[in-house]
Amino acid sequence: MPLVVKEFFGLSRPIDNRVLKFHVEDNCRVILVEQIKGIITPLHGRIVSNRRRISVDRDNLQIHTGTTCKEFLYSGLRYEHLRPPTPREDYVVLLIEAEGYNNVTVRKEWIHLRVVIEPALPNIAPKVAFGSSLTFHVEQESLTLLTRTILSAIDEETSSDRLIFNMTKGFSPFQGYFYHLADPTRPVTSFTQRDIDDSNIAYFPPDTLDYDRLLFQVHFDIWDGDFGVSEIPVNLLIVLRRPTSSNRKKEISVKTGLILLEGQSRSILQNHLRLTAVAPLARSVIQFLVVGSPRWGRLLVNGKPSNTFSWSHVERGLVVYRHDDSDTTRDALYIRLSEDPDSLRMKLPITIVSKDDTPPTLVVNLGIKLERGGVSVITPLNLKSIDSDTTSDGIKYNVLRKPRRGLILKRTEFNSTLVETSNFTQSHVDSGLILYRHHGTKDTSDDFEMSLSDNHHPEPNVGPSFTVNIVIVPSANIPPRRTPTTSLFALVQETEVLFITSSMLHYTDHNMEDKDILIEVNGRPRLSDAFLEQPALSDAGKLVLLDKSVSENKFELLRLPEATSFRQEHINHKLLVYIPPQSEIGTISFPVSFEFRVRDRFGIYLNGEHFDITVIPVNNKPPVLYTGVLVVTQGNTSMITTHALSVSDEDTPIEDLEIMLQRKPQFGVLTVNRVHLSSNHNFTMGDITASKVSYVHRGSKAATDRISLVVSDGVHTVHGSILVHILPVKNETKIVVEDSASLSLTVNEGDDIVITPDVLTASVTDDINKKFRFFVIQNPIYGTIQVDGKQNEVFTQDDLMSGKVKYVHGGSEIGMAAKFDDIHFTLVNENPGVQGRSGVDPVHTLNITILPVDNVAPRDRKSVV
Repeated sequence: MPLVVKEFFGLSRPIDNRVLKFHVEDNCRVILVEQIKGIITPLHGRIVSNRRRISVDRDNLQIHTGTTCKEFLYSGLRYEHLRPPTPREDYVVLLIEAEGYNNVTVRKEWIHLRVVIEPALPNIAPKVAFGSSLTFHVEQESLTLLTRTILSAIDEETSSDRLIFNMTKGFSPFQGYFYHLADPTRPVTSFTQRDIDDSNIAYFPPDTLDYDRLLFQVHFDIWDGDFGVSEIPVNLLIVLRRPTSSNRKKEISVKTGLILLEGQSRSILQNHLRLTAVAPLARSVIQFLVVGSPRWGRLLVNGKPSNTFSWSHVERGLVVYRHDDSDTTRDALYIRLSEDPDSLRMKLPITIVSKDDTPPTLVVNLGIKLERGGVSVITPLNLKSIDSDTTSDGIKYNVLRKPRRGLILKRTEFNSTLVETSNFTQSHVDSGLILYRHHGTKDTSDDFEMSLSDNHHPEPNVGPSFTVNIVIVPSANIPPRRTPTTSLFALVQETEVLFITSSMLHYTDHNMEDKDILIEVNGRPRLSDAFLEQPALSDAGKLVLLDKSVSENKFELLRLPEATSFRQEHINHKLLVYIPPQSEIGTISFPVSFEFRVRDRFGIYLNGEHFDITVIPVNNKPPVLYTGVLVVTQGNTSMITTHALSVSDEDTPIEDLEIMLQRKPQFGVLTVNRVHLSSNHNFTMGDITASKVSYVHRGSKAATDRISLVVSDGVHTVHGSILVHILPVKNETKIVVEDSASLSLTVNEGDDIVITPDVLTASVTDDINKKFRFFVIQNPIYGTIQVDGKQNEVFTQDDLMSGKVKYVHGGSEIGMAAKFDDIHFTLVNENPGVQGRSGVDPVHTLNITILPVDNVAPRDRKSVV
């Protein structure tokens, strides 16, 4: 489900379980990704906390290093829009890591959470520039640059370095390839508009060509930085022709790059370079000019430095590149033909395979500054080392001399306890897992000594020792501070109570004990700003201090007075209790927070602290069923409204409540949308409010009937019944349908069925006049009524008894699902004095279900014209 921002500079709803759902919540963690290949995410906004639009950079650093999936969903994070005008969509990038045995990551998954900025205009997809010819003329044995006159894209919202051409249909074998001039040895299938503008994309033709001219196409999609893609694929026509003596031009190209070990020398040979349009006997005199010397080595010709050489030198192996033995991995040599100043400048890429022969290099050692008795995270801003031969996981810090007035600690797992360590890696520092904790003495400085090493085998490379200096600032007039591991967050079910522990709420002051730290609550708990959709409630629960004379039962705790202040010592002994609201909170989690300040015994305050509690709803209340009295005239139909039947539930949405017919009424039928309802079948309050549920009386002389129902919310069931009062028709003789008639039948598609007395039969309410007829006032839609083989709208009880009345389906295909048909009829007496065809005659309905029949063979789409 996407996040929606209603206005510019607005906030989205919290990222909670209505936006994301995880199959596993406890053994996984979420990392908020800030950059992907140098691109900051999200592009047009930022992630903020739920209280005061504070960026998570300052409010919760742990979000960037990882938090459990469950805690992430209850962190109250939101997307804040920052820079209008912007496209309508943005993305929040999350990395999900699932952990297995011994906290080893077993699976990673990237999630791009979509953000919709409603007032913004939709992103305009890029398209091909009008002036692009889309025809690329190239020659075999010639390297040709791809220019913007041939291929160019436009997008007013996107810079050229973010417009990407992605090849969707590439080159076939023996058709050549595109390459980037930065590395001519590697084909490319995607490049940017900036690459074309800077003339960095060239076409490398095949070595052989069987025809004088060859035409083929490659297809591209154009993407912008906001995931917009061109609507129509771009087709680039390449015309490759064999060179002739009149148009051939001398050129040099690169076949493959140079690869050598760090500090070695390597000859540049014929398999690295290629000459085109030069006769074999004339090649030896071709001269090359070095227009870009290597940066990390020297070019030697016949053992001497030179910036020119000939093809003859190349053939004899006299052109040599010598690396300077530095810790570098790439170099390049730029050359062109000396006799032609306009010839294409070519880059010969040089790859240096490094030797792990040097220890890591210390590049940042700014020391640590913290308050007396405090804890400081050692970050890359304090301590950083690099090694071109080793990753950050392999750069190891070895503590040679421990600090005298503190400890070096390592967090072994996320949010776990801290343990003392004597070695750690640069990766641990980058992840914020290494800390220094001062003992609280009155000293103003401390230091420790370390050395650097790598993971080279068999013997690591060890660097010289160095000292990390620590400055300790006196903590006079410093208020108590929150411990790094406290969460200021908790979950509780609405039927339980929450014992707030020191892992949830913990403040320390090295100058005093926990009993001297006082926490004062500013007002009662209130509805959190993180839940703007929930209207404000007067009761958000309360805090109490546990009294030993009172049991831990919720109802006993309610008698205790509300706690407005307490000490850290009370929390350490689990004496602070939060009691959720007594009224039902509804069907959605209920976020509550209380604001507090922390004071030491000297009266120094830490203000503006918040504690967030999420109260989880529990389905513990049964539905409430209200049934009234339904009045119906003998032989007629009455709609069931909310006056006769209504249900509600405090902790279940009304659309989730199911109403089941437990037992059919004795003298009528219950219909939903004109379909008879059988026992143990369901309907909803939506059917009631939509006027789809009716009671149809069958004309018996009974005075009352009863509809037995069961209402369920998935956990609880409630039984009830609707009393039906049947009003008799006085002072007239009436024809009624017998209670034994089912008024429903089932027929197969294209078939017919006899209407028997079990389906339809009637009688007269007196013994004087018994002659009557069935008169069809509305014919069925999908079939006809036939009497004795002929279509007819009138038939008698004798016709039914002798099996002459049939329903005949029309025979047309009804598809794969059943269809429903109806026959509406009334009863007409042949004698005067009996109620005849007047406006008050009851109308009866015979329901017909038509079942599909698989009697048509499948057809081949290609054969259909």
